[in-house]
Amino acid sequence: MHPLNMHSTASKERLTSRRLMQESTWFRDRFGKDRQDLFVDLMDFSKKRIAPHLTALHRGEKPYSDMLKVIAEYRGFTVPEDFGGMGMKIVDSVMMREALAYGSPSVAVFFEGHELCQLCIMLGGNEVQMARYLPELAKEDGPIGCYALSDVNCGSDVANMTSMKFSMNGGIFMLDGEKNFITNGPIANLAVVFAVDPTGQRYRNITAFLVPSKIEGERNGFEHGKPMIKTGWVASPTSSVSFSDVKVLAEDVVGEVGQGFALAVTGLNYGRLKVAAGALGLMERALDETVAFVLGRMGVGGPLRERDVVISQIDEVVEAIEATRHALYDAAFYAEGPGGNGTKVPDFSIKATIAKNIADVNVERVAAICSRLHGGAGMDTEMPIAVLSADSRMYAAAEGPRTLLGMQLGKAALREQL
Repeated sequence: MHPLNMHSTASKERLTSRRLMQESTWFRDRFGKDRQDLFVDLMDFSKKRIAPHLTALHRGEKPYSDMLKVIAEYRGFTVPEDFGGMGMKIVDSVMMREALAYGSPSVAVFFEGHELCQLCIMLGGNEVQMARYLPELAKEDGPIGCYALSDVNCGSDVANMTSMKFSMNGGIFMLDGEKNFITNGPIANLAVVFAVDPTGQRYRNITAFLVPSKIEGERNGFEHGKPMIKTGWVASPTSSVSFSDVKVLAEDVVGEVGQGFALAVTGLNYGRLKVAAGALGLMERALDETVAFVLGRMGVGGPLRERDVVISQIDEVVEAIEATRHALYDAAFYAEGPGGNGTKVPDFSIKATIAKNIADVNVERVAAICSRLHGGAGMDTEMPIAVLSADSRMYAAAEGPRTLLGMQLGKAALREQL
């Protein structure tokens, strides 16, 4: 048979989200057997253990604490094996977030706070801090971490934070202020919190600290705010965290004093990859739910699956998923690879921003298309698409809005120096 004839017959298999992934270049040529098996295992886990509870979680009919027990085995997913974790890398973590978000975006969001807390310790912490905190954070029944960055007054605009301050009193740091929109805020036991010294030099006046929610003896920890009632990611506990004359020792500084800005920005880059992965998982679930609905639905004049307007909209969804996947895994593999100039990690901020922005645009468009194709059923929160539609809007603000990130990309393209 001539090689060209091997491509002349189109597959008769239905184009599901899993088939799209498994036929991608990333899965076939870049994952390797171990990662292919891991992705299948993660997706099967999500479909069986999480996906059936999507609507019940959103409606408050199933407690979120039950799902924390279900996903507890992944708490140490990216923690090095030497510290009790699974030692997974960036691409693995992206795969995990994509798969879990397929089941429930709210459940996947748990790792935005928990993994970023672990990440800051791995990136900036010393050996003592890593040995003290990482094994505990990796345990299935261990403490829950959060990443206390978002400022009350300026969100994730790190350089201009004002609502969380620190000062020094002898050899003791004093923390006062509040952080807002903190994932895991109501349930966290440990926070990596970023605070500013108002008297310091811009960009060098921010420091990261490790602070428990409770400290024995005379010292106090941070306080949990009232859980927010959100329109999306409803089952993900979110709140402010506040600090009032919280004493922190030098041993609780992550990295060095004044290095908090670089640590926060690096954390946001990793976070943007995970946000894009969550959006991809949501889109894949939306495609599968919508195809199943359309195949069984009659419309005016005949079955919906035979209507050109429906077929063209399903095409838009498939294309959006594939575009997002390419941007996401291009960024993830680049971030995981060796950096230039002898560095361990390359500067992947541009690629992470592109992936996040593409995912942000596509997830809202896909959710809107799929919701419309469900008709009135798309408004019923007992239907998965209604929950996915509400969740889709949350990605616009997570880890920086599209407009701000787009400005950074435009400025990078217009720099005078080559």
